[in-house]
Amino acid sequence: MVDAHCHLQDVAFAADRDAILAACSEDGIVCINAADSYEESLTVVALAGKHPFLFAVVGIHPHHAEDIFEEHAFRLFLAKPHVVGVGEIGLDYSGAAAKDLALQRSQQELFRQQLVFAQKEDKPVVVHCRDAYPDALRIISGFPDVAVMMHTFAADAAIAKKFLDFGAHLSFSGMVTFPKAESVRQSVVVTPLEKILIETDAPYLAPEPHRGKRNEPKYVRFVAEKIAELKNISVERVLEQTTENAARFFHLPPV
Repeated sequence: MVDAHCHLQDVAFAADRDAILAACSEDGIVCINAADSYEESLTVVALAGKHPFLFAVVGIHPHHAEDIFEEHAFRLFLAKPHVVGVGEIGLDYSGAAAKDLALQRSQQELFRQQLVFAQKEDKPVVVHCRDAYPDALRIISGFPDVAVMMHTFAADAAIAKKFLDFGAHLSFSGMVTFPKAESVRQSVVVTPLEKILIETDAPYLAPEPHRGKRNEPKYVRFVAEKIAELKNISVERVLEQTTENAARFFHLPPV
């Protein structure tokens, strides 16, 4: 299995991180660990360098729109073989940004800067998008040569089709198991299996039956099971294809 997006550097794993990583190794789970700032990028790169099943993506999250993107510093990260993409980057118009147009513009500019960087470095991007799908699509449409993964895709089928038309991969999390997330499940239905990735976003968004608790990479199987149910195919088929998709998208070496 490949958990296409998680945060194992999070303080939620401080007490038992080594045990969680050992379990990933034993269970054959490959994890793509995402950063949200330059400082956190240092952490995820160092952590990934210690484990052959752990890879890193580095970037600045829209919550840090005030940060300056130092291209040279991030280029040094990408020189390491276990750093496989730029992320998580994108737009988040929740909270204060919902009505703050200046903050939205700052997020958009940071997003563009990192897309330009990913294009120059020929790296895929992991996109965070919350309450901003139209603007996210408009911006990524200007970068047709950049491989895009929409992390924790949470929009409806109509929006899913627009991102699929662009060529993006959609990554689904434990949200697909939530009782009120029918629109997300319909997005799964319209997304070809070859364009689906699965993730936990651990420690966040734990799937049913673990909702409300700390999420862990091993729970990515619950996402696969729900997708299998929605697609009327076997869990094994979902795991096989999503593993292949992730390996191709991130250009993963054999583990």
